[in-house]
Amino acid sequence: MTYNLNLNQVKMVEWDLSVKASILMCGMVSLSSWATAQTYDNEVYYVLYRSKIMAMFPVLGKSMPTISKYIAELESKDLIESTNKNFQPAYRLTAKGKEWVGINKNPNGAEISPEKENKKPMSLAHEVPLEDVGEEYQKLLETKCYEYCKTNNIRFEEMKAFSSWHIAKGTTYKNWYQAFVNWCNRDTTKKKNSNVGEKNTRGKLDGSGDCF
Repeated sequence: MTYNLNLNQVKMVEWDLSVKASILMCGMVSLSSWATAQTYDNEVYYVLYRSKIMAMFPVLGKSMPTISKYIAELESKDLIESTNKNFQPAYRLTAKGKEWVGINKNPNGAEISPEKENKKPMSLAHEVPLEDVGEEYQKLLETKCYEYCKTNNIRFEEMKAFSSWHIAKGTTYKNWYQAFVNWCNRDTTKKKNSNVGEKNTRGKLDGSGDCF
């Protein structure tokens, strides 16, 4: 459950948002820190079920149709976009929605280029769980992991498996990118060892290997 919310009253009035839709908007702007990322058509969305919304924001009510109403309100205001592939509802902020907290802008209001964002250090001051790394770090982490997967011919779905595993275990790291690289390397090592074991077994069975 989310205990503290930062409501942007200026945007609430400007966009004519209801209070409860605004509460849901607080969750939408921080999706990367508590929802699972999924890539559709080269765009990153975050898988989010209505039951999860009710658990995180009980003040919105316990009715799924009610939650759907607030989601529809945010979509009608062009603040979020949704997709539903493989029966997985997923959402992402629109450019307008990012104005809620000034995402991708520096203190002077200018846009931050992707090149500058990628130059941020991939480390934290202390070890933290993956779901608590914060939105800025999470965005950079996803970008770096996507680049790593693309360069090393690894399916990006591996990032989803990595996230699900460590969130469930409550693991903590200072550098989650390096943890992901180690995860991929470990998986590769396991496959190599498995292949070697199979070759050795076949050799012993057909008489071409050493038998003691």
